[in-house]
Amino acid sequence: MGAGQQGDDRDDGPAEQTFRTELLGRGIDVVAAPASYRYDFGDGSRDLVTTSPGHEWPDHDTYHLYDMVGTVQVTLTTTWKGKYRVDGTTVWRDVVGTAATSTTSAPFVVEERRSRLVDDLCTDIPTPDDC
Repeated sequence: MGAGQQGDDRDDGPAEQTFRTELLGRGIDVVAAPASYRYDFGDGSRDLVTTSPGHEWPDHDTYHLYDMVGTVQVTLTTTWKGKYRVDGTTVWRDVVGTAATSTTSAPFVVEERRSRLVDDLCTDIPTPDDC
């Protein structure tokens, strides 16, 4: 374990995917691993490209701050690299090239909330609307 990881059972590595297939009558094991992640945050900003699958707070390293309110969708494109092994051999060979998969979130609304000091509860006099 690295420094600061004592007692942390979280797997920080990318999630490999293992597949079994057949080609020309021969069994083949295929392992695909994420090589990079591209986030399009749906607001016209520069995409975030990273090799990290992201971590939860307080160690988060994959995040975005929206500058404007509005309805957006986030698209994540994962680029995969792979290796394969044909039955009867112990040698793993790299797959030439990469593959990409994409998924897009449901639309969601980016809102701005502001705090105000008031002398009454907003539930007593709910004006203005954002009180």
